Amino acid sequence: MLKVIATAFEAGNSCDIMDMVGDYDYVRNNGGMHIDAVYDGDRMIGASSGRMLSAKTREMLSLCTIDQDYAVEGKVVEVLWGNPGTRQMRIKAKVMLLPYIKEDRNENFDVERIPRPVFKK
Repeated sequence: MLKVIATAFEAGNSCDIMDMVGDYDYVRNNGGMHIDAVYDGDRMIGASSGRMLSAKTREMLSLCTIDQDYAVEGKVVEVLWGNPGTRQMRIKAKVMLLPYIKEDRNENFDVERIPRPVFKK
């Protein structure tokens, strides 16, 4: 990811700009859906959409749908960044569960079990 950002400072053919907070088209002045291909070697195994820098985990997060055989937590894949016809680069990514919680689906999750800070009076 840092290599993609660094191309903005190179003379010549830089990659598409990667905004750290999400997808926004400054030319069209709107948010849009940005989809990138996800690969394992030469095989396209899925698609990644959207991204944002997590202040909590200090990681770039993106939603992805991939072939079930590759949906293995910790599996390293590559996201192809950049529009077709422009300079593109592959970015290594790790398959993780969403939302980083190994619990039941959200509608069945008891929010009272979430730890809370205790403030002194």
